[in-house]
Amino acid sequence: MNHAYNRGSRVALRVRIACWLSMLGVCAGFLSGADAKTRVPAGPLLAVWEHDANVDIAPIVQELGFNTLWAHDGPYDGKAEWKDTMMFRALQIQGMKYIVAKIDRKQWGWSYEASLKHAEWIAKLAREHPEIIGLYLNDYYGELDEGGKTQQEWNEIIARSRAVNPELPLWAPLYPENGDLDRPYEFRPDGIMFNIWDDREVRKADDYLSKAEKKFPHTPIVAGLYLNSERDKEKSWLSESDFKHILGVYVQHLNAGKIAGIRFYRAAQFNERPEYAKWAKEVLAGLNKPAVAAPGGGR
Repeated sequence: MNHAYNRGSRVALRVRIACWLSMLGVCAGFLSGADAKTRVPAGPLLAVWEHDANVDIAPIVQELGFNTLWAHDGPYDGKAEWKDTMMFRALQIQGMKYIVAKIDRKQWGWSYEASLKHAEWIAKLAREHPEIIGLYLNDYYGELDEGGKTQQEWNEIIARSRAVNPELPLWAPLYPENGDLDRPYEFRPDGIMFNIWDDREVRKADDYLSKAEKKFPHTPIVAGLYLNSERDKEKSWLSESDFKHILGVYVQHLNAGKIAGIRFYRAAQFNERPEYAKWAKEVLAGLNKPAVAAPGGGR
């Protein structure tokens, strides 16, 4: 009996069923990721995002106590090895415990086919490496709105990941200033990446985040902070007052157990403007407990 062929056939069958159910809006175990939320550590997660593999993230990881990397490895080409990835290199840094991998936008080189292949690869890697606590579907609704990926393509990417590894959490972004609080999120994400991208909206952080918590009462939420969202390259750097305000809101919600963590964009910007590290340390000193979490804990 060809066991490899049978395993492959079973996965293919689950993908087809998952895609069909997804189009109907039906929730099944491998479709909804019903067990995936337990893969998200209890927190707090202190995450940093970095795009450039050449940026040395170790100094800022150690200075601010980051324990999670929002990784930016390129689309899987069928040849890449685990030890060649940004994910692997980050985990060699003292204090770094967790990884969230990512699927990116079509306009940045992530076609449907490349995204599908990458989703399967990450799902397989996460079986062997429990430090991978998620796959982030970057700009999920932005892709739909702007013609990057169709709903069917997203459905198939999601189904492929969940068929290969139902325990891998799928994270979706929520941009309140883009109307995402009113979106249906039919595929029932396992984690929410809350972002205020528009630097002019940061004073609404408490209101926006409270609404997101109400919309997703049983879903881990990580709240994102942009030092400079690059909406306007020069003008979008947060002032000290705005930076401390939004980070203070996030710390309050984290201490209250309403969110699972905080993510900073991005490591290279801390290098460019070191004053942000100083401000971050001042506000993060108000955390109730250090950013250390045991693997496999639920929220």
